[in-house]
Amino acid sequence: LRVRRIYGKVGYLDLPGGGRMPMSGLGMCTGRHQEDTAQEVFEYLMLGGRHLDDALAYENVAGVGAGVRRAVAAGIPREEIFVTIRIPPSVFGFNSTLEAVEVVFKESELDYVDLLQLHSPLSTVPLPGTSHPELERCETMRRCHEETWRALKQVLGTGLARHLGVANFNAEQMEFLLSLGGPPVAVNQLEFHPWVTSQHRDVVRWCHQHGIAVTAYASLEVFFGFKFGLFKFPRFARRSLFGAATPSSPALWDRPFLANWTVDRVPAAEMEPISQRLEAIAGRLNKTVAQVLLRWAVQQNVSVIPGASSPQHIRENLELFDWELADEDMHFLEHQQPENLTTWRWPFGPHYLEGRYFDEQGVSNFAGYPAGLQYHDVFRYHKKTWLTARSWLLSLGAVCVTFLALCIFCCRRRQSRANVKKD
Repeated sequence: LRVRRIYGKVGYLDLPGGGRMPMSGLGMCTGRHQEDTAQEVFEYLMLGGRHLDDALAYENVAGVGAGVRRAVAAGIPREEIFVTIRIPPSVFGFNSTLEAVEVVFKESELDYVDLLQLHSPLSTVPLPGTSHPELERCETMRRCHEETWRALKQVLGTGLARHLGVANFNAEQMEFLLSLGGPPVAVNQLEFHPWVTSQHRDVVRWCHQHGIAVTAYASLEVFFGFKFGLFKFPRFARRSLFGAATPSSPALWDRPFLANWTVDRVPAAEMEPISQRLEAIAGRLNKTVAQVLLRWAVQQNVSVIPGASSPQHIRENLELFDWELADEDMHFLEHQQPENLTTWRWPFGPHYLEGRYFDEQGVSNFAGYPAGLQYHDVFRYHKKTWLTARSWLLSLGAVCVTFLALCIFCCRRRQSRANVKKD
């Protein structure tokens, strides 16, 4: 994969099959309203950015499309803009994938997208009576991948997409897609920063060896999240709220669904020297810590897609290509401890890239799931887990409200008695 310069200072990667992808983009997992998204995209493009990373699951495709059209009307050539959109695993299957692609273009009103990706290798089959019943014929996960990839190849043939890719796939899963023939896997997107697992690093190396470009997400979340305590949930609260595990039933806290949203905070004493070293590197280079972390990925031929809303942060995220980190700085970041800190943990924890959580018959062999769980029951299992957690929290809230009401009642009654005695 060759790194070139394009659009001023921003580098880009040559993609297999032709074409190129800017190495610094704007991640659209923001949760903003469509109009706010459109304005953010427009400002980003006018400031020189050219890579937009979005997904149907983010529910802002319409805003991204509106922002792109507004920028094109302002004079930015559409061919300079690289738009990525991912298809969620909830629609895996041939017909349902084509329907999802129709939704993409209906909402975005774009003539084409530059990259269509599968959002995750995990496919769940809808329950009877829900949408996309044709997914019932996906007897195995591999069959689901095959049917979905066949649908994307058809979209590619119509010219509505320029490249096809995946996200969160391991080497074995990508090898299977490559074995189907046809267009190559152009890009694999996965979490990548100095604190990822060895599995993440192995997948990046495998992709580069096979000519597949890599995009990193969550480049900044782990460091700043742990530094400022955003991932804090005391262990004693876990156990008291969710109970202990038994051989037949893992503790609710340890079940995969909740493990994604609650992560141990790294002790401040452990993060402080890392923070000081990063600040020293940034100060020496007259850059920010965020730029140092992004440059670490870029210097390994990995594109980055950090979120940003202010013009200053957008410019900083684009100014990564006219300087570089010294070898000792790269070595320091490459050998970070603790390892295995990832933000995307659903549903298999930080080692989800190891794969093989379901056999070809779709039966779970992952310790975090009950024995024998079928992959088409995963959604139902997580829904039940979430409902159980919500019931616990609602019950706790009800107890607190009842206790508060009782206290108020007792205080008022005592006050009333005191007033009667005075009279």
